[in-house]
Amino acid sequence: MFFSRYEAARSGSPFIETEHLLLGVLREDRNLALRLLKSEQAIAAVKAQIGSLEAASRASTSVDLPLSHVSKRVLAYGAEEADRMRHRHIGTEHLLLGLLREEGSRAAQALREAELELSPVREQIAGEPQPETSYGELHRLIDGLAPEQLEAAAQALLALKTGTPIAASARLESSAGQPDLELLTGYGLFERYTEQARRAIFFARYEASQFGAEAIESEHLLLGILHENGRMAERLHRRKASASSLLESKASTMTALSEIRKEIEKRKPPGPKTPASADLPLSTECSHAMTFAAEEARLMKHAHIGNEHLLVGLLREKKCLAAELLRAHRIHLEEARKDLEQSGTP
Repeated sequence: MFFSRYEAARSGSPFIETEHLLLGVLREDRNLALRLLKSEQAIAAVKAQIGSLEAASRASTSVDLPLSHVSKRVLAYGAEEADRMRHRHIGTEHLLLGLLREEGSRAAQALREAELELSPVREQIAGEPQPETSYGELHRLIDGLAPEQLEAAAQALLALKTGTPIAASARLESSAGQPDLELLTGYGLFERYTEQARRAIFFARYEASQFGAEAIESEHLLLGILHENGRMAERLHRRKASASSLLESKASTMTALSEIRKEIEKRKPPGPKTPASADLPLSTECSHAMTFAAEEARLMKHAHIGNEHLLVGLLREKKCLAAELLRAHRIHLEEARKDLEQSGTP
């Protein structure tokens, strides 16, 4: 990412585009480039296909350039690829897959010219061994757990030792103090999320880093949902705009995002930005909202958890900032749940 930003600034671009991401990958991971492209000549040909940046306009390489919308999608795809392969970290190889998935980008076109196709590259990367976890790393992970998480960790380790299926389960308490909510079982929650919901969570993490937050809060998840759900963003904008002044759908989405972000900044002024690569945890409120979303999907017998479920989950976590913002825009729980039921989400 550092080299991508450097390449974007050197070319005079106002955004980090896919071609800058590709140049960053080629520069940072020479072994990956040689493994896939087979030769230095092929690597040079890809760079030539993108176009020489040496002749581009000069700009300060210290500028903190933002990712373009297309590049954000690439990073979201990369996160999905890592999750699909059950890899613990998102690496340059996953970013490369993300670039190939964004088929209309300059980076994807250059990679196709080099005879790299998505499926064969994915198979090659998926078949490569991942670094083994050391005992020391396991001990550090356990030492960092909160006391209330130790029992779940012990159960997971026991399941691994005995060879029984791992059930990632947990319970929350209702307002009456009685346990009434159960998380989904299986290999984590993430694999049951739709592609759009996964991207929303990725964007939530990105928003949290931009606000300098120590955790992904409910308001960051709301921004992620609105980024991925244009209809919901437009609806929020419509609630505050007159019928005669409505903008086009895409513009309405950006306006709604801008409005919500400004409201969040008033309530919680941003601090120094956290590196976008930081592994930020979910806040308690955000965890509750995602658990509520899982329950909504289960009660409605939906096979997957989508952004609509996440929105209902946020509204059920009544005291969180995201729920307050939604209510201020006249989006209420029962209405959102009714919309979800009528949508027929599978």
